[in-house]
Amino acid sequence: MKLVTYAYLLSTVSAVVVPSKRDLSRGKVLKLPFRKTHNDSSSVVTSDGRVLVKRESSNEFAITNQKTFYSVDLSIGTPSQDVTVLLDTGSSDLWVTGYNNPYCISTSKITSPLNESESKSSSGTIDCAKYGTFNKGESSTFHDNETSFSITYGDQSFARGSWGQDVLSLDGVDISGLSFAVADNTDSNVGVLGIGFEALETTTGTSGSVADSHTYPNLPVVLKSSGTIDTVAYSLYLDDASAMEGSVLFGGIDSSKYTGTLYTVPIINIYEGFSKPIALDITLQGLGVSSSNGKETITTSSIPVLLDSGTTLTYFPTSYVSLVADTIGASYVSSGLYGMTCPSDDDDRQLVFDFGGFHIEAPLSSFLITSSSGSNVCFLGMVAQDSLPAILGDLFLTHAYVVYDLDNYEISMAQASYTDAEEDIEAILSSVPDAVNAPGYSNTWDGNQVYTSGGNIFTLDNDNVSPTTTTTSAPTSSPTVTTSSFIASTSATAQCNDGDFFDNILCFLDSIL
Repeated sequence: MKLVTYAYLLSTVSAVVVPSKRDLSRGKVLKLPFRKTHNDSSSVVTSDGRVLVKRESSNEFAITNQKTFYSVDLSIGTPSQDVTVLLDTGSSDLWVTGYNNPYCISTSKITSPLNESESKSSSGTIDCAKYGTFNKGESSTFHDNETSFSITYGDQSFARGSWGQDVLSLDGVDISGLSFAVADNTDSNVGVLGIGFEALETTTGTSGSVADSHTYPNLPVVLKSSGTIDTVAYSLYLDDASAMEGSVLFGGIDSSKYTGTLYTVPIINIYEGFSKPIALDITLQGLGVSSSNGKETITTSSIPVLLDSGTTLTYFPTSYVSLVADTIGASYVSSGLYGMTCPSDDDDRQLVFDFGGFHIEAPLSSFLITSSSGSNVCFLGMVAQDSLPAILGDLFLTHAYVVYDLDNYEISMAQASYTDAEEDIEAILSSVPDAVNAPGYSNTWDGNQVYTSGGNIFTLDNDNVSPTTTTTSAPTSSPTVTTSSFIASTSATAQCNDGDFFDNILCFLDSIL
């Protein structure tokens, strides 16, 4: 089981325009490496929730497999100012933190309307200098669009400010035509570079009311319209958990980064009132466990899932998480936590995700959150969340090579490969090279929210296998608190009900150590 330590990885990377290897006369690809950044500020709130850090206590324990985000560098304005942002497939806008954000702890200079400067000491709690801020008043080329920006994420973190344009480059690639927002009020210490559908942009009103609903060319669209790439498509490769970098390949694929066949499934439309999908959701058609001792299907119930690089954990409906926990031997602790005695080093169980006749496998150990205190307690990195879609974050995406084809409303996937093979890059012209439709391509989620155990994901014909126990997901349902061999007592969990998922883990560990 690999342990991840807190670090800010300072390696310098730059985007590279790569010609197609297989046909150098056709196709354009932009390779954008990114850093894996382990956020270590207890006051940080990002799009997937609060970051977990070591608690200052006599026990001095820390959580491993903690939240990680994928960062890229921007240069904005004249003269240029450097800002780091989070790469996010789950949203569609670019925003950066304004230098006068009241949540920042640093003292800054604010220019008055009379061009006089005065010092302002902030009482905030965020170290905004860590990832940089943008002072639009110090850029001679900034143009204010005179429209407001506002976004609130699922964990209630937010960013508010205004839209504008400026000289802008992304790791050396000029993207000055891209509109971005400057958030002068945000409780996150890092901005976001969203690369989802235009229809999910905040200007459309999907995340709140707006005065003038419209879309604008976001980063993938700007790259295509500028001729940098041929299609609004990109492939995501996170590399293994111990790697310091990954990459996103705009307009192309790299067949050296996956094994087996690249299978294609449709992006599905799960939101009412929209004629086409607005988010990168696909259908998960089943889940199982395999090991040297055999294979067991957890469920063949279909469920919509968002493949989201801006989220670390996995979010499933309560009853779905319960099915997984029952299969792997985890017990409900409290407040959405499922715990188990940490498996031994020779435990070779794999979680098997079925997307319609093809599988992505991930070691069970990679979905377990562990303590460095020696308590031998592991928590399942799946959070109960009854709203749909479910979310497959980085714990899953680390094991998949994912091609997001926004032009054709499709996603292609294969098992990620961690070898150091020579790059084999090919441009995406009209469709994803070498990809074939999954056997269950047409079997998409039908709105059913009843999740059953049993079935068989390990054959292509699931119709002849009857499911067994039925469990329904209800927004108000919650598992019964149980005890198991690793829990001191149920009373120890009584005080751990008010925090988020990570707070509750820390609280519970405090209660038993």
